[in-house]
Amino acid sequence: MPKRKGKKSSCFAENKRRRIRVLSSDSSEADENADPKTIPGYEQQLEEVHDGLLPASPSPCAPTQTIISSTSDKASDDVPYTPELPPEILSALGDSTDDIPDFGEDIHPNLAQRWTPILRKVLDGDLKAKLMAEYKIPANCTLLKSPTINPEISVAITGALKARDKKLETAQHQLGLGISALNKAMTLLLTSEDKIQAIKILSDSCRILSDLHHIRTDHRVSLLTPSLDKSFLEIVEGRERSYSLQ
Repeated sequence: MPKRKGKKSSCFAENKRRRIRVLSSDSSEADENADPKTIPGYEQQLEEVHDGLLPASPSPCAPTQTIISSTSDKASDDVPYTPELPPEILSALGDSTDDIPDFGEDIHPNLAQRWTPILRKVLDGDLKAKLMAEYKIPANCTLLKSPTINPEISVAITGALKARDKKLETAQHQLGLGISALNKAMTLLLTSEDKIQAIKILSDSCRILSDLHHIRTDHRVSLLTPSLDKSFLEIVEGRERSYSLQ
């Protein structure tokens, strides 16, 4: 026991001398056998070492520690290794099924920001009325106009069927106006250099057609919801629309 205590005291003294040599401005001229307390600034330097402001010199008496700071090695330990399956096994499993639609390239962000709100919440009523009145079916392409029911057929069908057909006629009329606006913009691009006006008409067409897209989605939902349980309807009610029906 006395020998062990003496060894510990010797290590402490050695550590103190090494720390002072690190803190002194000229460690090469420091006397290893000198009393550390006689070195100028000893008390202040020792406090800085204790407070962690300055690093202490490593001592042979202290055990060494190996610190691994590589984040890549840690990440690789957390991720389990998954071996690749041989081609013959993949062939035996068959083709994978993916429910995610195969979307195309992104459109300009400024365009997507304008159509997305309409696809979710339809077009403002006043703006829609203005657009529908601004564009007409072209005289040389009258088939874009939605056809009406012949009087002979109209008297032979029920009122419910007439109401349903009227909704389809209104939607088809909006589709015809959207296509007419597209053609007006293309005609302008083919016959003049007024690019800004053409872009404005194309934007109007996209608004008309995006509003129709939302209307048709609502119509499909209205056809499906009567057969659903009330508790299920409360869950899906108010959900933001995605590329699948609620």
